[in-house]
Amino acid sequence: MRKMTWSVNPQNSYVRLRHLCTNTWVHSTNIPIDKEEEKPVMLKIGTSPVKEDKEAFAIVPVSPAEVRDLDFANDASKVLGSIAGKLEKGTITQNERRSVTKLLEDLVYFVTGGTNSGQDVLEVVFSKPNRERQKLMREQNILKQEYIAKQFGFMQKQIGYDVLAEDTITALLHNNRKLLEKHITAAEIDTFVSLVRKNREPRFLDYLSDLCVSMNKSIPVTQELICKAVLNPANADILIETKYQLNLFARMCLDRQYLAINEISGQLDVDLILRCMSDENLPYDLRASFCRLMLHMHVDRDPQEQVTPVKYARLWSEIPSEIAIDELTKILLAILDCVHITTIFPITKMAKGEESKGSNVMRSIHGVGELMTQVVLRGGGFLPMTPLAAAPEGNVKQSEPEKEDILVMDTKLKIIEILQVKRHKGALDFEHIEEQAEGIFGGRKVSLH
Repeated sequence: MRKMTWSVNPQNSYVRLRHLCTNTWVHSTNIPIDKEEEKPVMLKIGTSPVKEDKEAFAIVPVSPAEVRDLDFANDASKVLGSIAGKLEKGTITQNERRSVTKLLEDLVYFVTGGTNSGQDVLEVVFSKPNRERQKLMREQNILKQEYIAKQFGFMQKQIGYDVLAEDTITALLHNNRKLLEKHITAAEIDTFVSLVRKNREPRFLDYLSDLCVSMNKSIPVTQELICKAVLNPANADILIETKYQLNLFARMCLDRQYLAINEISGQLDVDLILRCMSDENLPYDLRASFCRLMLHMHVDRDPQEQVTPVKYARLWSEIPSEIAIDELTKILLAILDCVHITTIFPITKMAKGEESKGSNVMRSIHGVGELMTQVVLRGGGFLPMTPLAAAPEGNVKQSEPEKEDILVMDTKLKIIEILQVKRHKGALDFEHIEEQAEGIFGGRKVSLH
């Protein structure tokens, strides 16, 4: 029997894990654990008798504070699970009610990083919650979003009684696309519309705005429901406070929602919005709201298409410290091929079969130019160093596109000629190459340093 030996593994090392009882190796799977998240990041693990080198796990040090947080969350989860069972059976005692209330208060301070100084926990305002502790509470099933979402009907009945029911609903749904699509129906939208009408508070318009998006992406299902409710003439009285209206309209139009765009754009045209954007007498936040509406209602819509802009700026770290002259030549030739062919061969007024000989010649020249580039880009060697054919005698007038195309091909030949100088010389002699380039380009100074 082989004797087991034990040794200490250093931190930040990589190991394979073997299950002693079954003599199998731990493997990762593609089965997500955090299914309720929009982008799951945690995967289940399993075991297999096959050992693979790629199934390595990192030994990462954990701070004592993280261990304490995990212990507290784990214990809280067990207590809350036990209390939930007693609540369903109706067997909870007064002492247990008081203790679970105290535990819930501690969890609020735990996730917000605050300290309990005796004030009402519902009145305390926190600026920035602890994201890691929020994640830990979800992992320990303390925050069961799917379970809470099933109680929407009950929570809606509490709206308007100043118990933060509407804040709870919007916070629960915020940036949670799965819950928004599953649980928000026309009934929920009508409830918020009624709240705007009853309370005349613009924050309810903000709640409607939040229901339109998740992670800055539109949710077409809820967008349509909100559009049908808000744009209904019978609900025109809920459009209070201009800034909140504009923010809601912008969210309703997000990602080319034409149900809203077609209806609203007729009332708020480009000129009107531009005047409001440029009016320095208006508050900055109101002008910003007009800007957002302009973007989502008039700019990001047909016939405009998104175009990736040319990247004029580069990080210095992205620029290679050196580049082979062969690669540089290929880049230059590719750039020269960026001349658009439609500027060279206009055909708008040319009938079929009426192409002139001149245009055929220009097509041939352009084709030769592209062929030169392809030969170099494929690494197929260089063309012979032959000068361009002399221009025909007499006053032959060339169009601007024709001159441009000949100039492009001429430049390509000169670039290749410079590279051939380098090829013949072997080692790079920049002074000699510079002299050759100056002569090739007609006396103009061209530095290759």
